[in-house]
Amino acid sequence: MLVEADEGRLRPGLRATVLKFLYNSALMPVVYYVFRRDERKRGASSAE
Repeated sequence: MLVEADEGRLRPGLRATVLKFLYNSALMPVVYYVFRRDERKRGASSAE
């Protein structure tokens, strides 16, 4: 449901707006943090 809101597949309205807000402000920052952390780990292990 969150991905559908982000991709614009939900009908415009309050529900889509709230879901898009939650997706972009709550979920994606966590995903970005984990991705950056994993990339640093991978880079550190390949440098050894």
